[in-house]
Amino acid sequence: FVFSSPFKGEGKTTTSVNVAVALAQQVNTKVIIMDCDLRRPMAHTVLDVHPEMGLTNYLNYECPLEKIIAATDVKNLDFISSSVTNVDELLLIILLFFTNLSIASYISV
Repeated sequence: FVFSSPFKGEGKTTTSVNVAVALAQQVNTKVIIMDCDLRRPMAHTVLDVHPEMGLTNYLNYECPLEKIIAATDVKNLDFISSSVTNVDELLLIILLFFTNLSIASYISV
């Protein structure tokens, strides 16, 4: 799922976290929520998770995928933050489309 809108304050974070928690609470459903908001990431505060590394670190080859996946207090729900960096956002978007995140291989069902 992708939750997007052109304006801040429209409930993207609330909706995405609620959907992720609902899916994770289903039997044998593993979920990873990824906050890709590079300007104002908020999901980490809602989930009360504060990882040191995130998506931008991975896309810049600063760490392996395993380092950016953080556990949450919700069973079966993991989190990937956007991270904070000074990398040009357009470059990251291009890298995101052309980089194989291999998240599916991380999840063993």
